[in-house]
Amino acid sequence: LKASFSASAEPGPPLASARRGASLPPAMSEGEAAACARADALRAEGNELLAKGNYADAIQRYQEGLVAVVQCGGEGGDQARLALHLNAALAELRRGNLASSVEHASAAIQVDPQNAKAYYRRGLANKRLADNGHAHEALLARADFERALELEPGNTEVRGQLRALKEADRAGQKELDRSQRETFKGMFSGSKPLYDDPPPNAVAGAPPVFRDEGNGGRRLVLAADNLAFSYAWGEPPVLKGVSLELRAGWCLGLVGNNAEGKTTLARLLLGRKLTPSTGRVVHHGAGGGSANAASAPGWWIVAAALGLAAAVAAGTVAELIPGGSEVRRWADEMQGVHWACVFGVATITALVAKIVWARRVHIGSSHNVLHVSSETADKELIQDNKTIEAVIGERLPKRLSPAERRERVIALLCAAGFQMYNQETSEPVGSPAEYIRDGLRFGRLSGGQRHLIYILSCFASRPDVLLCDELLVGLDAIRQSRVLRMLRRLMKETGTAVLYISTELHQIKVVTDSLAFLNSGCICECGPTDDVLQLPKHPIAKSYIGEYMSLPGCYNIGGKLAEAYAGLKDDAALAADWVPPAA
Repeated sequence: LKASFSASAEPGPPLASARRGASLPPAMSEGEAAACARADALRAEGNELLAKGNYADAIQRYQEGLVAVVQCGGEGGDQARLALHLNAALAELRRGNLASSVEHASAAIQVDPQNAKAYYRRGLANKRLADNGHAHEALLARADFERALELEPGNTEVRGQLRALKEADRAGQKELDRSQRETFKGMFSGSKPLYDDPPPNAVAGAPPVFRDEGNGGRRLVLAADNLAFSYAWGEPPVLKGVSLELRAGWCLGLVGNNAEGKTTLARLLLGRKLTPSTGRVVHHGAGGGSANAASAPGWWIVAAALGLAAAVAAGTVAELIPGGSEVRRWADEMQGVHWACVFGVATITALVAKIVWARRVHIGSSHNVLHVSSETADKELIQDNKTIEAVIGERLPKRLSPAERRERVIALLCAAGFQMYNQETSEPVGSPAEYIRDGLRFGRLSGGQRHLIYILSCFASRPDVLLCDELLVGLDAIRQSRVLRMLRRLMKETGTAVLYISTELHQIKVVTDSLAFLNSGCICECGPTDDVLQLPKHPIAKSYIGEYMSLPGCYNIGGKLAEAYAGLKDDAALAADWVPPAA
């Protein structure tokens, strides 16, 4: 190894020349050879861009090369993968994306555990993370430098970095010792509190934290008012008094661990399958409709009483009509059956009243509310022989002409980056205009492509309220940032109110305006997204954010998704006329 591990990119294996000569592995197919050639070319392009200081484009080339090298087997493929990961780690390091640099260097170590350069670059990234306040990474950096020095004892650069890190550790330990002496010195003097943070047992009883979301001037569209819900009688409630507001052109994020009731809340807001045990869902500005479990107290008693009265009255009237006495004698003989029928009528009346009451909000008084999820059943109802043009186009306003409808569908596909690929070479094939011209059918798509088409069909319907439940699951990195860009523009131009449910804080950071944490069926903290993520106040929110940031690639919330999102600012397809017009 040379003195500097970070000065230059890896040249990589001469895959192209190997394929032209006799050293081509006999087991390599034409598809594998083509994939290796593409990976080789992308690596070379990335190296040129890296040398010019164009780190973002270099990283993009290396990422594309890693996709291509998946099809390239054998030792040559491992060498190419190693070079691509090492170069990507260097480019990410120079660009300042330290978590991504750690990930690529770690992947290089998996390919070659004896590669000193990979340990060194990962150590540099961890050291810079430690400089930014991530104390644990200092230990990881020290371990990486020691391993690199073990593999290459004569490398002075590694030795210098390790020496500097040890000196910083000693200085930090001295400061910690001094601080602890001061703390214990004044512990019983009353001059300072014993605890800087509340003890752990204070978490359970911590009061909820609500901050001004800053959206009071926006039109209120849909509101949940003190919602509670249980799936079965006697079971603990899934939701306990949840209240929130969805406003026009505003995105509220909802975060929480699994099984906290996030999806249940979305289904209650949708109002088509579940009805709250208590509380209500109010549609503002659409006739004042509400799905209300408490606004008509004792409605079931009234309905049952009316049904009971009707049944008893039928028996009384039977004596007053011709032949009624015979009917009465028959009823006396079958008294048990008679009263069973009476109470049966009362029960049926009550059930009908409940159904009508629960569904009245959807009869001419509600907003257009859509629940979009990777598990949405509506997606499974789309017939495989249906063209993607029909799937999206039928949700657009009916007043559009066929030509206008087709143009809008193509624009939606282009904005989302919809693309078909050759299954053998992984090369892009065709364009959205060609897919529409050739009548591409829904059944030919992969799971991720189907989900993307379903999302676009929901966008095309121009909903008043969009409930996004893990919206990006199944989409690749390229499509994720584009869909979020489309969602933000849809909100801005049509006034769609959005509830964005996710466990991924990267997505929450990029797309939401305000953020609520759901825990044990209650909202424990709510406020502007940046404020909550940067300075959470409730112990549950603090714990969730802290644990998330400890995950690989999550040190900086937003991460590569935020970078990709920002890079699409001037994208022509996203700026085109794809937003569905008003009906």
